[in-house]
Amino acid sequence: MQHSTTSLPQSDRQALTLFLLEQVSPYLQRAARSGRLEFEDLYQDASIKIMQILDHYRDQVRYLHAYVQISVHNLVIDKVRYARRHEVVSLDEPLLTDASLTLADLLLDPYSVEPVVVVLAQERLMELQSRCSAAKHPGTRRMLGELHATALAGLSIDDCQAAYY
Repeated sequence: MQHSTTSLPQSDRQALTLFLLEQVSPYLQRAARSGRLEFEDLYQDASIKIMQILDHYRDQVRYLHAYVQISVHNLVIDKVRYARRHEVVSLDEPLLTDASLTLADLLLDPYSVEPVVVVLAQERLMELQSRCSAAKHPGTRRMLGELHATALAGLSIDDCQAAYY
């Protein structure tokens, strides 16, 4: 389709847009209720669609009102399909009827560390410390000692146990 060669004056365009929106507004309200969509979003999308039709296809369309109704209907169908494909589920939604277990409870904590892993890491750091003390250069010994102390402080077994108990 080609773009419209004759343009409406701005006031006529606005009046026609509002008139057509009034015509499709009851349909948008029913669609919003039945499809669990927001009426305001549908109304805004419909107004954009109507303005596009008026700007680009007005001269090519014989029955403008019917064309707008079909276009808005297709727009609503697209929105309903999108909403169904991208349904949002809250992590706080209970999985059981007594609400004792939620979806968030099923997710792994990325910061949790098994106590055994912490103990093994501490033992490896102690072994590394004895090897670091054998370093010949005093600056190297000091730097390795600081790194050891920092790594050991980050592996506190008390913090790990507090997360489990």
